[in-house]
Amino acid sequence: MHTITRLCWLITGALLVAIVIGAVVAAGQAPAAIPAHVYAAGRVARWTANSPGQWLLLPGTAILLAAGMAWLSSTMLRRPGWINLPDKERLLALPAMRQAPVIRRIQALLAAITTQATVILGGATLLSWRGATGQSTADLSTVLLVVGLLSTPALLVGFLPWIQAELERQHAAWRADGDRGVTRAANAGS
Repeated sequence: MHTITRLCWLITGALLVAIVIGAVVAAGQAPAAIPAHVYAAGRVARWTANSPGQWLLLPGTAILLAAGMAWLSSTMLRRPGWINLPDKERLLALPAMRQAPVIRRIQALLAAITTQATVILGGATLLSWRGATGQSTADLSTVLLVVGLLSTPALLVGFLPWIQAELERQHAAWRADGDRGVTRAANAGS
């Protein structure tokens, strides 16, 4: 596992624990009505009745998302054909041992995206609490909007060239080794 991947999963795990603990504590203290939708400007658009299920919806979504991304990440080495990547055919043409370093970088991207989504969902949970208790939500909703809009392109611009460079490096090493005996067809079942 790459260091970036480990760090992102550690941060995600800590955030999930904090989000769940915060939501459980807040659920018992929240008023009868909580925000169901908040406009980007921070004004509550719709209210809903407070219930444990409603209050834990965002933390539950964060947990399910993280679990799904962890499963997908762990499956990539066995199923490289599931990866959606520019030059996917070049990745699949590599033998499994040469695919692995590229896939580890893709796993780091998935871990970073999971951390980003967890931050946003945790922020949305906090936003809901602030709205429910009559506090201002404008500043936090603006921050969440900016984080969501700017962090996704930043992650892609940061990670895709790094992944592509490893793909190029593995192809160059494969050619230098003369390791042409493994074909794409042999990897297709992976």
